[in-house]
Amino acid sequence: MSTFSSKRVPKYTDEELDFDPSPENLPVNILVKKIDKYREMLCWKKYASEHARIQTSDPELEINLKNLKHFIVPQIEHLPQDEQEFILEQYAVMKSINGKISQCSKQCKAKKDQAVMGFAESSLDHHIPKIIDLFGKFHSINEVHKIIKNEYRLDVSRKTVQNLRANYLDQILAKQQEYQNKIDHIRLAHKPARLEELTWMYQHRKTAYQLSHARDEINIMRGILKDIKQEVEGDHITIHSGANLLESVQGQVNTVLKQRLAILDIILSRVAAKMGIDPNLVLYRLHNSYYAKFNGMQGLSKDEEEIIYPSSFTFDVDKLRESDQEPVEIHEAQIVDQTKLTPKQQQKFSSLKDELINRVKNKKVNFLPKNK
Repeated sequence: MSTFSSKRVPKYTDEELDFDPSPENLPVNILVKKIDKYREMLCWKKYASEHARIQTSDPELEINLKNLKHFIVPQIEHLPQDEQEFILEQYAVMKSINGKISQCSKQCKAKKDQAVMGFAESSLDHHIPKIIDLFGKFHSINEVHKIIKNEYRLDVSRKTVQNLRANYLDQILAKQQEYQNKIDHIRLAHKPARLEELTWMYQHRKTAYQLSHARDEINIMRGILKDIKQEVEGDHITIHSGANLLESVQGQVNTVLKQRLAILDIILSRVAAKMGIDPNLVLYRLHNSYYAKFNGMQGLSKDEEEIIYPSSFTFDVDKLRESDQEPVEIHEAQIVDQTKLTPKQQQKFSSLKDELINRVKNKKVNFLPKNK
């Protein structure tokens, strides 16, 4: 029986390996700079295939060293002991060769974001307009990546899609702007298309009901019929023949607007917003101030008393001038000895002192320019 070793790389010519070293003929996932490792892997593979089988002393038994050890051991139990040891030694050599093949494969094959990127992008060339349209419709990178793999049947990495989006970003932004401004190209934006879809859904559920007779299907069909009716009629006011047009419209306004919407609040809010005033502050003061019952925000006042406004008073100007000229007594501040205060007075004094300090800290002073 011949022996073989895993210590040195076996030597084969390119013809024997059927190997073309030109970069354009390399497999897609092989790095050009690791072509030597790729050739070494081919050498080990050919060497392993040539020495994978061993003919034993039993003419009817041939051992495949690529099998697992627990399959080989029962097959060689009847062979001489030295032959069994030799076969197991050759099995260990074959296992070492397989490890070298795996190691070379990892070193020469590109990862998803390495040299295969150029090939991946070149294979996407005729799909680029479709991909730009997908990004223009605000599809994410993950969504476009799934579409490329599942629909276009191209094994590309997410990094490739990300780079492609960066390269065509200007066109994508233009497509997104156009997509936002126009909805005519969307089929379901038109009423006939929506009615077709609702009709199809109704027919589909009706067929399912005929097979199952389930009550849930009836409820679903009722909901679809309501949607179809809403789609056909819209939010229009229905006026029956013989009815008064003005009364029908006024009744609709009373039931919808007056019961559900505070029209006056909406008007005041819009005016305040246009003037740059906080609408919440305006509405709060109108609803909760002292004069709220007189400004109409809480309805008409039921009080029978006459409303007295400040402008209706008659002021005596001479009397006001005399009272303004009367001297005002100003008491000088007295120094208080805190040691002579009772505990209750001290506590009151401390709280008053803290309150004054806080007021001084929180006081906001507006510095106005002096008139020249």
